[in-house]
Amino acid sequence: PIPASNQGWPLLDYLSLAPDQERAAVARTGTQRRAFLAAYASRLGASPTSNARLSPEATDRAEAALRADRLGRELRGRRLNAALFVALLALALGALGVFAGWRPLAVAAVAAGLGFLAYRLAFPLVGLGSSMSILNRDEEIEPFFRRDMLLAAGGAVVAAILAGAWQRWRQPGTPRLDLVRIAWLTGASLAAILLLRITHAYLGTGLFLTWHMPDIDRLFAFYLDLLALVAVCFVAPFLPLATWLGALLPSRRRP
Repeated sequence: PIPASNQGWPLLDYLSLAPDQERAAVARTGTQRRAFLAAYASRLGASPTSNARLSPEATDRAEAALRADRLGRELRGRRLNAALFVALLALALGALGVFAGWRPLAVAAVAAGLGFLAYRLAFPLVGLGSSMSILNRDEEIEPFFRRDMLLAAGGAVVAAILAGAWQRWRQPGTPRLDLVRIAWLTGASLAAILLLRITHAYLGTGLFLTWHMPDIDRLFAFYLDLLALVAVCFVAPFLPLATWLGALLPSRRRP
């Protein structure tokens, strides 16, 4: 029997059938496809088709239109959610700028951008990538994800060192508590970059498997960013040490 969820048509050119058998096979498949189309429309919250004489081509187009309509509605909903989240993130960063100072936040943001760039550019050096095709065996998964987290933590440390070096170069007398503030602003800025990337992945395809197969590589990149975000949060309490270290570098070279 024809599978209840069949979405294709019989390849009659590859079957040795009499004309009446071909017509019967097409008719049975058409009945199944129209029933599937009606059930599919109902599940997607659309009006089921009432045309009982849809051709194979028309059935395919109707099914594609239903899928496109549902995807479009979901995308519009994700756009609203993403806009709200980005607005909240911008509000949080604005609050940091007001309470901690815009200049330290700018230094931290630039350092975080360089740290993120170092994290991404180092991917090929440690065998990382943003596609699941890079993994060939199950035992490779855990070391792969561990390298991603370690690399993200290293990027956060690099960002904190750069922030401390830049701040002490511009203001040699910067107190240590101010360097601590810049260290945590750097961690927050790096987390904001990763959250924006996660939001972009959510906007493009959602973050979970639902009624259709999403872009797996995009979901995989989202998961790497999520692990990187966790790593940055874990290393954040130690970022002031990296900032103090960075503050020592230029001060030793100044006359």
